Amino acid sequence: MTTPPGSDVAVILAVTPDDGEIVRVVEDWTAAGLLRTSLLVTDDVLNGPVPAFDELPVRRISPSGTVEEKLLDSIGTRTLRLVRFVAVRPVPAEPEPGGGDKLNEILEVIAPSLSYRTRLIRVNLVVPRGGPALPVPALLEPRWDVNVVVSAEDRPHDDAIDFKVTRAAAFPPHAALACATAGGLWEHQPAAPFDTADATRVAGNHRRIVVARSTVRLVDNRDLSERVINKVVRADTTALLDPELVDRGDRLVRSSARTVEAVATAFRQNIGEHPFDFHPLPEPEREPRRPRRTGSAVTRAFRQLVRRRTEAISVPTRDLTEPVVEWLTKSRPDITDQADSWNLTQLPPTPWRVHEIALSAPDLLPKRAPAPAFAWRPLRQMCFGLIDAGEQPDEVQAVVGGRRPVVSNARWIVPSPVETFEFKEEEIKALSAVGRRCGDVRATDLNASRHVRRRLAEAVSKAETTGDEPPETAQSRLAVLRACQARFVEWDDRERAQSLIGLLSEHVSKQLGIARKDLDRRAAQYNGTNTERRRLQGELNKSFAEVRKNRWVGPSAGVLSAAAVACALLFPLGVAGVVALLALIAAGWWGGRMAGYLAREVRLENELAAVEEQRRAIVAAVERWPTEADRLASVYDVLTDWGEIIGWMAHKPFGRGEEPETKLGLDTGQLPQAFQFSVADDDATVDRVIQHTLRDTFGRGWLMHLYVAVMERAMGGTLDAESTENNPDYAPAVVSPEDDPTATGPAGHAPASEPFGEYADVYQNSGAFNARTRLIGHFRASRCGAEARRMTSSRIREGIRRVPVTELAEKVTVHRDGEQTEVVPMTEFLQGALPRPNGDLVCPQLAASTFTLEGKMRERASVEQVQLWKPETVPVPGDENPDSRVVVVPDVSTAAGSGAGGHLLQVTRLDLSPDCEPGDIVLFASPDQP
Repeated sequence: MTTPPGSDVAVILAVTPDDGEIVRVVEDWTAAGLLRTSLLVTDDVLNGPVPAFDELPVRRISPSGTVEEKLLDSIGTRTLRLVRFVAVRPVPAEPEPGGGDKLNEILEVIAPSLSYRTRLIRVNLVVPRGGPALPVPALLEPRWDVNVVVSAEDRPHDDAIDFKVTRAAAFPPHAALACATAGGLWEHQPAAPFDTADATRVAGNHRRIVVARSTVRLVDNRDLSERVINKVVRADTTALLDPELVDRGDRLVRSSARTVEAVATAFRQNIGEHPFDFHPLPEPEREPRRPRRTGSAVTRAFRQLVRRRTEAISVPTRDLTEPVVEWLTKSRPDITDQADSWNLTQLPPTPWRVHEIALSAPDLLPKRAPAPAFAWRPLRQMCFGLIDAGEQPDEVQAVVGGRRPVVSNARWIVPSPVETFEFKEEEIKALSAVGRRCGDVRATDLNASRHVRRRLAEAVSKAETTGDEPPETAQSRLAVLRACQARFVEWDDRERAQSLIGLLSEHVSKQLGIARKDLDRRAAQYNGTNTERRRLQGELNKSFAEVRKNRWVGPSAGVLSAAAVACALLFPLGVAGVVALLALIAAGWWGGRMAGYLAREVRLENELAAVEEQRRAIVAAVERWPTEADRLASVYDVLTDWGEIIGWMAHKPFGRGEEPETKLGLDTGQLPQAFQFSVADDDATVDRVIQHTLRDTFGRGWLMHLYVAVMERAMGGTLDAESTENNPDYAPAVVSPEDDPTATGPAGHAPASEPFGEYADVYQNSGAFNARTRLIGHFRASRCGAEARRMTSSRIREGIRRVPVTELAEKVTVHRDGEQTEVVPMTEFLQGALPRPNGDLVCPQLAASTFTLEGKMRERASVEQVQLWKPETVPVPGDENPDSRVVVVPDVSTAAGSGAGGHLLQVTRLDLSPDCEPGDIVLFASPDQP
């Protein structure tokens, strides 16, 4: 029957006399996960009075540590099938009488308190030291179930010589090895060798007496998943995708810069509402859309003449208020008609400068507009899909078609966020001395890097003029600034390689420049329309003044002309006719002149109407500009944030923490030769495991799925697609100055202890402590990376459990005396502990020094039986003709994936002599027996 580890069996150890070394080895091996939990009778009980059962103190030795408790608390509430009481009795140089009496006294307290269904097995394990043995009959316990004498030898395998146990350092692990095997403490042992009734049979007037020899070969592969993860976290994420997915026809191709540029352009152009573009109002038309009819203008002019109005002709207009004009002038103090000379080859304005202009607009203008939340999910899907071959968003389907392009390096997507440029303390002081400030620069912040480069050039230029300072101070500062400038330029050139996020950032940056230029142009146009309107109104006033000044000449001439015509008709032609002719000429001249004035007024009024229509369009564009500019600056800021988040997932999905050191779990420097320890830590094993688990762990879409799981864990729960609360997609932008150390969220200041470092209060007070900046803080503090590593480790462990162990590790590294000694095939290493029968001998004889002459003559030193606990996949030599003296016991840990994420492969062997009489063994023989 196979006993589930630790379920219905308790092992009680008693080491007497004990110098503490044997117990320490048992504790170390238990802590390393090699041994099951055991209970140790304390020294107070062994050296003093034995208390009652409910007060009997024991030390609980478990993988989590050693604690002292009552025996009743340890086993009193459990239904036990079996209790093994193993007394480990190292043979001292000068034996003290009475040791067995104390052990029997303890058993007399324990046995009556056990259930009638619980079987108590008493194992008296005597461990002689190397060298000549002396008779100590008191060590024999005839009434105990079995007396086991450990063979005083130490050999690594059957063909090796005996290393003896004369070394003081070798004796404690030699005794612990025998204790673990005889007591059934090994994790892979389903039962102890003396649990059956036949194993504790009565021989004469005493129970069974045998001599035993233990051998262990162990492959500790339990940290395999950790070694796999350690290699995975160092690998480029693009190398983790299952190769079978990459090489499958033409549906998946390794991409390059051309594909990245095409995908970025398609995404920017096809996404709804085009959030990455500046959307100005249409330019006003130069000509009026509905020109006024000449007839109506003449009619109005004559009506004004009749009414004797003296004011200029009125055209509906719309002016900016004085605060808006003042803001417009302040935002561009050089408002002139030359505004169109602004060109985009100059340094584009930073989002903060555009944002600052928008926020400084008068309160009567709307100026806050959040970045659209709908753009960020398809952005992540596009970026992650270029790494994990996941589904691409609809916006780029026209480019990728039926293929799933995959980049060959994550830098094609976004620069690494770990590459944040941080200024040194002496550089910050040198910059402050010349009146410049520069905050740390994220690799995804294109604008900040450009302006920092400009500021450093200005700082170096200013530092070259020493002023009144001592030359040594000025030269030292200049050297620091030049070194800083060179360091930054080298970093910037390296990080500015073309990437998808970089292309989008570059486009938005240019759009910010276009937005700034648009405001300049609108301001210049508004100023120009002011001048043009004043000119047109002046000419209209002048024309109307002329009409007003001559408004009675025409009617007078007309009256005279009428009178002259009447006289000419009534009187003979003469003077009156001449007068009438002159009057007609004068009236015609006045009429022609007035017609000219009226035609000019019509033209001027049409021009003024066009100017006013253009002016109204300018006013509408100016009033709308703060909202649009703020939206675009917010888009750049949020894009920079998502660039960093995507960068963490693309470059460091498992965090940037240091790789944990893989420890063996026990001190190999003090292992006996019979206990061979090895680790399957070769790169081939790790690579083989990765190949086995790539399909399950790193299939299509793995990066997107990992991000969603990590993000929801960081945000505290599952987020619906429409959820706005606590959703990073809907978090507002927080645009900060490029020279502010807290710029654009937590720019570079994110120690592991606090996501935002010394600026935490600033973020909380300014509203920047939103869902997205909190998520960035979790990434920078490696909290998201640790969660991703935990999830991935779990999936890798699941994958390992489905793979037979012998298909994973081919070779192991043997550790002996605290050092790596050799690399051998795993099967060969494990088979080194197996017996190799040779004729009548199944294996070498036991140590001759253990037996008396009578015992040797009765062939008690030969091995009668070999018990093996081994993985099923490790064959025993001669399996085709099995030796009846070799008993193979099923191993509970041979299933694939046993252990914590890996494998603990162990071959344990116990060589047993024939049943002996006390006279066959030197320790139990009479003092006068040879």
